[in-house]
Amino acid sequence: YSTIVNNRITSPWIVPVSSKTNKQNINFSSGVLINYKNFIFGTSIFNLIEPDIGLFGIYKLPTRTCIHASYNTFKNGKTFVNLSAYSNFQVSTNRTQINCTVVLKKLILGLGYYNSQGKYLDNYTKYYYNGIVGTIGLKLKTLSVCYTYDNILFKSSGISLLKPSHEISLSFSFKNKKDSIPKFGMENW
Repeated sequence: YSTIVNNRITSPWIVPVSSKTNKQNINFSSGVLINYKNFIFGTSIFNLIEPDIGLFGIYKLPTRTCIHASYNTFKNGKTFVNLSAYSNFQVSTNRTQINCTVVLKKLILGLGYYNSQGKYLDNYTKYYYNGIVGTIGLKLKTLSVCYTYDNILFKSSGISLLKPSHEISLSFSFKNKKDSIPKFGMENW
């Protein structure tokens, strides 16, 4: 464990102690979301001033950029289809994901594929992994319940901690979305 904190230490039982146990920083992020008819496009930039978050020396939190796009359509007035793509970049690490979600009356079905790649803490050894995400759920008038399964398909050697994951999500809507959209705004271009 100590080699992760400071790889110059030879004994695994010696962990450097810092006189600072906490740090306060100001951080700024910015983003834009454009909604035009059935298309949504957005981008966000996090950690614009790259604050120093290191407790054992200077460590600047690198800028992270996210780009996402989505297309929504209704078929037959009862079937909703969403196609989306997302990409996240930070230093030498990136993750890209594409998804398709379909809502058939009350049934929610989703399928996605993702690719992640980057470098380990040594900043030399590269890693990658690809996987799939599947979702099934139930959408009621004010309540939605979903189960999501995420599994790695391919991974580079040395990655052993990535295991399948299971997620249950519950969302509750307090009022109808039609009532919350203003009569004049970006949503009504």
